[in-house]
Amino acid sequence: MTISPNRSRRARFCPASPLFCAAPIRKRRRRTTLVPPLIRLGDWVLNVNERTLTELGANEPTPLTTPELDVLQTSVTNPHMVFSRDQLWDKARGHETIVGDRTIDVHVMRLFKKIEPDPAAPTYIKTVHGIGYCFAASVRKTAF
Repeated sequence: MTISPNRSRRARFCPASPLFCAAPIRKRRRRTTLVPPLIRLGDWVLNVNERTLTELGANEPTPLTTPELDVLQTSVTNPHMVFSRDQLWDKARGHETIVGDRTIDVHVMRLFKKIEPDPAAPTYIKTVHGIGYCFAASVRKTAF
């Protein structure tokens, strides 16, 4: 007894078939971008796996909190792009997170203090008045 080609095709796309159930997972995997473990940001190296930021030539890494890492990683993946507070927080933490107006400002100020040699004249994270923030340093993604 042979199975007709139409029957086997229907079996592959039946909602109960493993191929049908695995399709959304495969689709999500294709869309996911992998972040390299080390990202060089001007004079700094961001280690995503260890959640640290190390200045070139320094021995001691600077630990980052989860929101700081999320904001920095979002900014670094889109360098020289201006984000409003809402856009930056949505990309970093997701749409379902509800926070106060100035929460993102606090996290960016903490990054200013950790990264900038002179917070009064920033070179890495720029404030675009009336709009939001922009990561202005050169970014090189590498595995070192």
